[in-house]
Amino acid sequence: MAYRKGSFGMTGEGMQDSATAVAFEVIGRVFEDYLSLKEESAERVIQRVSGVLDSWLDAKTRLAKENEAFGVDYNPLKSIPIKEPVHSRIIGDFLDPQGRHGQGSGFLQCFLEHLGVPSREEGTWQISIETGRVDILLWRECPASMILIENRVNDAVDQPNQIFRYWYHQMHQWKPKHCLDAETRRSFRLIYLPADESKAPVGHSLERPADWGDEITEHPRVPLPCETFSLRTLMELWREKVMSRVPSTNQRLHVFFHFYNELWDRS
Repeated sequence: MAYRKGSFGMTGEGMQDSATAVAFEVIGRVFEDYLSLKEESAERVIQRVSGVLDSWLDAKTRLAKENEAFGVDYNPLKSIPIKEPVHSRIIGDFLDPQGRHGQGSGFLQCFLEHLGVPSREEGTWQISIETGRVDILLWRECPASMILIENRVNDAVDQPNQIFRYWYHQMHQWKPKHCLDAETRRSFRLIYLPADESKAPVGHSLERPADWGDEITEHPRVPLPCETFSLRTLMELWREKVMSRVPSTNQRLHVFFHFYNELWDRS
């Protein structure tokens, strides 16, 4: 090894050789430790895997017995590929005061109350489902109100300017002053309905189409907030505040609601 005077007393070549020797020594110790623990570690791994496997088999056996006795693992809806328009009809029927659920305006009023829509029990609410490409539309003439629901429970991709077009054609052209007035805008809502809160509308969906000029509308972007309200949250709300009051004799509604709620419930 070559030496010369300097702060460390060694040339660059000597320092490199020394570092390499230290590195080999460290690696050697690591391998020695690995080889010495190999047998013991293998035994521990086998014990842990065996314990996990036994626990899994016990849980599987217990679930099979519970499923046989109570049907806890049976939900026919999980075997049916339900497309978004069908989900819109199911959700829309719950929101419809004349829906086949037989609970009148219970589901609708619970939804409106959660949104904070003023005077929610006044007037006559109407609903349209999958009409004019709008998934669910709620409105009443007096007091003037409209709630536009964009269903995204199946994670469909937002189309360019989609929500802006819906707002303009449905709300702005129907009640241009009411939907933007500070006193009444709480009654005009844009609801984005994904399965959970992880999805939000993309920016281009809220923007005015590029080929529309100011002569059509002066707004380059939807002037109302597009509120994300997950179906999971809505189903939990309905379960606690509506279904808890449904008579136990209405087994059809209870069973279907339970099955449908399970599609979104991750608890």
